[in-house]
Amino acid sequence: MIFETYLETGSINRVYDFLKEKNIKNRQGKTFSKARLDFILRNITYTGKIKYAGKIYQGIHQPIISQELFELAQKTHKKRIRKFRIYRDFLFGGLIKCKECGYTMSACFTNKYRNGKLKRYYYYRCTSVNKKGWQACSTKEVSAERIERYILENLERISLDKEYLENFVFKLNYDLKSSKPSLKNSSSPVKNGIEPSQACSKFSTETIISILQSFLFSLAAKKGIERNLFAKRFIQEIIYSKENVKIDIFYSGNFKNFSAGKSPARLKAGGAGNSVR
Repeated sequence: MIFETYLETGSINRVYDFLKEKNIKNRQGKTFSKARLDFILRNITYTGKIKYAGKIYQGIHQPIISQELFELAQKTHKKRIRKFRIYRDFLFGGLIKCKECGYTMSACFTNKYRNGKLKRYYYYRCTSVNKKGWQACSTKEVSAERIERYILENLERISLDKEYLENFVFKLNYDLKSSKPSLKNSSSPVKNGIEPSQACSKFSTETIISILQSFLFSLAAKKGIERNLFAKRFIQEIIYSKENVKIDIFYSGNFKNFSAGKSPARLKAGGAGNSVR
């Protein structure tokens, strides 16, 4: 809460006021001082590491914030970057691109009165619309809530559809002419037709299931900025159009780096730096 409030406001004074307003105190029952808050925000111990004799070492204790969240706080110290609210309100902020014109879809919101009450609606809007006008792109925008729910629900559905995934992996491994899924940075050679290659593919049905279920399980356990930063470890890019959505996902051969070992699923194959669409 301290780190997220600081990233949203860029001000230790605002963090102090927030904690005081919520009556949140330290273990000794005392109000956090501003000096203590400054120390907390610079303390790498919370990421699972320790600092000794001027050097950083991996600790044996469990982290309570991610390295990404800590680094964002350090950037805020240096550059006084004040608005990180986008990380909280938009799960896929910076990841979605418009298929029609190639622009990144910017996170935005509008306020509307419904039944006498003001309500905020969140959207991913094609940047070309912001730059060139509403008619510049027919895609225009999409409800953030709708597309985020759509993507997560379909990833969950796919993770449970073994037959679909077996067909998908078959295409990955054997490169059928009728379908050419993208497999980047793989060292496994592929052949045309249905004959298996000499080297086994790094992908298997169990691998894909493990990747998807691990991501969904870990994402559900996270909140706020941590949740959105975690999504960016898994998803490289989302290409959106009214007809379909394409997702490039990334996984590392080191499973612990992906989900901190909290998911029941485990990667059984793969190497660092692979992506699959």
